[in-house]
Amino acid sequence: ATMAGVPSQAMATVKAVLSADTIIVMGQPVGGPPPERQITLAGIMGPRLGRRDGSTKDEPFAWPAREFVRQKIVGKPVTFELEETASAINKSFGSIKINGENLAHAIVEAGWAKAKPPMGNNASRTADAEVLQRLEAEAQSAGRGMWNTKPGAAAESVRSIIGQNQFDAKEVLEDTRGVPQQLIVEQFRDGSTVRGYMMPSNRWITVFLSGISCPGFKRPEVQGEPDVAEPFAHEARYFVESRLLGREVNVLLEGVDKFNNFYGTIQHPAGNISAELLKVGLAKVVDWSAKFSKDPELLYKSERVAKERRLRIWKDYVAPVRSITAANATEFPGKVVEVISGDFMVIKDFAVPPVEHRIALSSIRAPKLGRRDDKDEPYAFEAREFLRSRLIGRKVTVGIDYIRALPNSTSETERVMASVLEGQNNVAVALVANGLATAMKHRGDDQDRSLYYDDLLQAEAAAARDKKGLHSDVTPPPRHINHIS
Repeated sequence: ATMAGVPSQAMATVKAVLSADTIIVMGQPVGGPPPERQITLAGIMGPRLGRRDGSTKDEPFAWPAREFVRQKIVGKPVTFELEETASAINKSFGSIKINGENLAHAIVEAGWAKAKPPMGNNASRTADAEVLQRLEAEAQSAGRGMWNTKPGAAAESVRSIIGQNQFDAKEVLEDTRGVPQQLIVEQFRDGSTVRGYMMPSNRWITVFLSGISCPGFKRPEVQGEPDVAEPFAHEARYFVESRLLGREVNVLLEGVDKFNNFYGTIQHPAGNISAELLKVGLAKVVDWSAKFSKDPELLYKSERVAKERRLRIWKDYVAPVRSITAANATEFPGKVVEVISGDFMVIKDFAVPPVEHRIALSSIRAPKLGRRDDKDEPYAFEAREFLRSRLIGRKVTVGIDYIRALPNSTSETERVMASVLEGQNNVAVALVANGLATAMKHRGDDQDRSLYYDDLLQAEAAAARDKKGLHSDVTPPPRHINHIS
């Protein structure tokens, strides 16, 4: 968005610093992301930065000059006044003041830009040019900034930029694993994709936020048209840009993809930006990449907040209900009489006469027990024992979530999938929390799932984080069965 229709003199917030003399400011958000304007500071000229892919070099002192301005003004309130706009090149020239100080004057005084000679007959511009020329002479005399006369200073100020395809992301991940890296945030493709310079190596990297996905932007069908934004894509990008763009942050690199991109978590003094996006309904948890995250449980908890409040992308969210196929017998009390495996048991109800029901725990998968000479899957015996020791002979409440047809079975035509509670405790959640079962991955449109599915995902994330059971590096000793025949 551009600041069309706003006065030539206004208050704004600095969104980004492109170079020592070119700034992007933004207004106040009203019903969506705010308007923006790119301003080139009139009367001065800073050194040019090289391309982000490393194909061109910085001019001497371009990077420290940009950094001087970025650190001074990014994210801060300023006032700006436009002098002229060159519509043909979409550029506005003007002045910016921060806390009453003229920014162009401060930059030249610090030695990070040169004064331009005055043009035309504008008296105020001529007077300002004289001030700038005096400040430049003083900076040059004092050897400040780009006027540093130390041998080699100019060459040392030029970065060696390492473009995205000029390093091996897997090697970088292994070298930095577990140690937060400094990142200067330069760009957001969308709310969950950040690009910037990894310091001090000057690597240009792309980081996908682990475990989340924000609405994005699709390429238009007609060339030359703007990208097509998915609902809430602009809001998600503004959410992160207003907090992180142009800032120095720590990023914990956690994974890589085949295109040399990273997965990671941005650590910000104000909190976890991924969790904040989820809490306000501007992102969804992505199960497969949540495994990269150091704290996936936090992500699931944060997403639940937005779901319960039906915020933004969850505005039409409907909490899961029992499947229509199980509507005739949604809940009954009973007693556990047999535990067949870590996710399958027999429960006798209290009807007259009582009936035994074969019940499978919905939305989880426990390791399979071996048959005769087949080996158990790791933790299969421990999962069954976990249930048997806690449930045999105990009263439970069975909540039928859905009924699944078994077309290829000769012994039964359907299977009852249910949530089993002992008191207030969901036994499937307890299994998963102890690393003795995993949550099944349902498609988004698959409504046949546990009523407690979010609890299962959260429990699995916590078990993975704590390396319990199936998520640990330890394999339990094999179970030895003596056959008596």
